[in-house]
Amino acid sequence: MVQAPAQNQSYCLEIFPAEVWERTLDFLHDDDDALANCTLVCRDWLNTARFHLFESLSITPRTGPVSDLTTFLVEAKHIAHCVKILRIMGYNDLTVRTLACLLCAVKDMLPKLDLVVRNVEVMPSELSPDVLDLLHRESQSPRFPAISSITLWDWWMICESPDQFPILGLFDRIDKFELKYTRKRSDPLDIAPGMLGDRPVAVGPEVNEFIARHCRISPLAPIIERSFRISLTLIYLESCIFTWDDVKAIGKVLPLCTNLELLRIRLLPLGDERPFVESEDASWRDLGLYHCERLRILGLEVVIGTVDFRHRGAAEIFEANVSIIRSCRPSLSHVLLKVEPMSRSFAVDPAELVPTDLGKFRWDALDAVLSGGFDDIFLCYDCYVVPGKCQLVALDREEVPAEVLLLEAYEARFKEFLPRYLKRSHAAFHVMRAGVVYDLDTARKPGGPMTLGSTRWTKAKHVSAKKMDVYHEVNTPGVRL
Repeated sequence: MVQAPAQNQSYCLEIFPAEVWERTLDFLHDDDDALANCTLVCRDWLNTARFHLFESLSITPRTGPVSDLTTFLVEAKHIAHCVKILRIMGYNDLTVRTLACLLCAVKDMLPKLDLVVRNVEVMPSELSPDVLDLLHRESQSPRFPAISSITLWDWWMICESPDQFPILGLFDRIDKFELKYTRKRSDPLDIAPGMLGDRPVAVGPEVNEFIARHCRISPLAPIIERSFRISLTLIYLESCIFTWDDVKAIGKVLPLCTNLELLRIRLLPLGDERPFVESEDASWRDLGLYHCERLRILGLEVVIGTVDFRHRGAAEIFEANVSIIRSCRPSLSHVLLKVEPMSRSFAVDPAELVPTDLGKFRWDALDAVLSGGFDDIFLCYDCYVVPGKCQLVALDREEVPAEVLLLEAYEARFKEFLPRYLKRSHAAFHVMRAGVVYDLDTARKPGGPMTLGSTRWTKAKHVSAKKMDVYHEVNTPGVRL
């Protein structure tokens, strides 16, 4: 094949607007081989293709030590400038100083960098009380102004350090700080109170968003209080609140979050505890939501299992929702209520679990709460069921899992309440079924996803507001729920 002259190649590129070939390269963002070939076309294509090739960098012990990546990025400034996501995984000898040197190599991208550290064991020597002071003195480990996000996955040795997260001392501001643990729900991360120590981080960062998943919040709350310069606008606690001790622990932090706008909590009962039932010593007022003057969006998710249905029932969930909403300020404008049964296989009589007291729910209490101070509230109810596996079930309703019947009854009563309330209030309500649900009605329709005698659970994907079951629709752009 005869190669065209260089000037003709340049001419061919010039006859197309830059937006055309830029979109072409964007389309190839996940094809490394094609992008590598595009870097050989011309200088303009080289810059755009290189951006996609090195936008995300991952390093593991198999690829080499962290120091090798640092050396490479120092010598290749044109590549370091492209890095936006940096993943460090699987090292058992990572030190804060080593990490700081690596960040120096990509310091030009730090304000927008997403740092993910997964399955990393921090060297014990780096967890001494003087490590943060050393970071400020050593030129090799400078303090950085800001970073877009830090995600710590399975951050081991957390129980052995008085300074839980020395990595925080590297930055003045962290837009999003996230903790993730991939343990089972029955084995949440726990930290012995005596291991925390009393010395605060020397100079804590300003953190705007804090997300924690599958770890007890009661031992983490003091860390947040001591290690952050509290400016949180978003808090999301997924499977972090198990007992009243966790409720009281986060209640000590929330009053400090005067700028908090969004709070999302996913409750997961632990053992035989009954965190939904208030008493003289335990109340949802302990969350301290009344001190959050700017709180606009509140998400309440409850994970309940088979035993919860039988012995606690949906009534306690309902009472908890009412109590938490009552403790908020009138600035609250959006509420998401979500009930998510924990997927379990069980063999019980569904009649035992279907609630007979749904009519006794304190619907008047919810009515009074919403009518007595919230001028305009957008309420979203999400009936969400997650099966462990896609199972074949009989069409006979008596053999439908009891958790489905309970949620259907709970949802039906909730829907009955809304039209009655809307007639007497200007508040806006939005009811929907979203996520993965047991869509029993669709399965029974002629021509639906079914076979004679059995059917599979069907998935109802998130749909637009026009397709949802809407009683009163409001336009809420930019709201994250």
